[in-house]
Amino acid sequence: MPYLLPAKPFKSYDQLLELLKARGMVIEDDARAKRKLAQVGYYRLSGFWFPCRAIVRDSSGATIPKSIKSPWILRRGESFEDGTTFNAVFDLYKFDKRLRLLMLDALERIEIHIRSIIAHELGRRSPIAYKDEALIADKFRFRYDGMTKSKWTEWTERHDKKLATSKDDCILWHREQAKEIPIWVAIETWDFGLMTKYYNMLKWQHKDTIAKRIDPALTNQFGNWLNSLNILRNKCAHHARIWNMRLPNSLPFPSLPCFSLVPASSETPYKIHGLITIIWFLMQKIGPNSDWRSRVRAELTTFPKVPNCTLRAMGFPTGESPLL
Repeated sequence: MPYLLPAKPFKSYDQLLELLKARGMVIEDDARAKRKLAQVGYYRLSGFWFPCRAIVRDSSGATIPKSIKSPWILRRGESFEDGTTFNAVFDLYKFDKRLRLLMLDALERIEIHIRSIIAHELGRRSPIAYKDEALIADKFRFRYDGMTKSKWTEWTERHDKKLATSKDDCILWHREQAKEIPIWVAIETWDFGLMTKYYNMLKWQHKDTIAKRIDPALTNQFGNWLNSLNILRNKCAHHARIWNMRLPNSLPFPSLPCFSLVPASSETPYKIHGLITIIWFLMQKIGPNSDWRSRVRAELTTFPKVPNCTLRAMGFPTGESPLL
């Protein structure tokens, strides 16, 4: 076992509060701050005050990246920027929570809609299409480079486990009746990740059919979109911070008017602004009368004033006025 450095020593809430003060954070109300530290946790909140930590600069005054692999993350010192307050940081935490709930609201509708399309389009080919490997692209059906299982085999095993452990009435009825479970029933057990993997394994013509049910312009982008939306969905489901999240891969955008302003910032295709625009595009296709965009826009106006934190970190080019 490799040698590990010792863990940081434990600190009480009082000690943590004094540490924040020593580093320059203004604590407006000690009792409230300790209560929030107890409710949420120091480490969880540290992700929200991290941007408020003073940026380290070299002798010439230039900023220093944290690492070569993450040049967009700047190295930070321990002390806070002037004007950093506990209340403002906690307001940012609450803003992020409200934003997550808005994202989950839309993602639920999108997930259910896509599952419905997959069940309909592939169910017409075979009621048990999820077992038909002829629908799957060759590269996913075979093992490569020492793989013990193909991607298709891995997906099938995970899917079979979902069906075997499901307590849904529709699944239990089919098992009790010893009936084959059709795809339009089985798909009710799928999560966003299982659905995304299945779509991306399909042969091109089947993916094309599904994507065109939403919009003909999505043929080349839809698989990438699902991957990124699945990342967002997992972050939201596990209460992770999303307001300044960065995707591992750039979002592709079709040549449609609603996406004309999105690439205005080089960071936007990696940020939640791009995801919000994609979600709104999909929401318009599902529910044209949805007020989701206006609710998001209203939420963005509540963005708190926190040092080094602006809407630019969400991918909005101006850093101030949301382009939605």
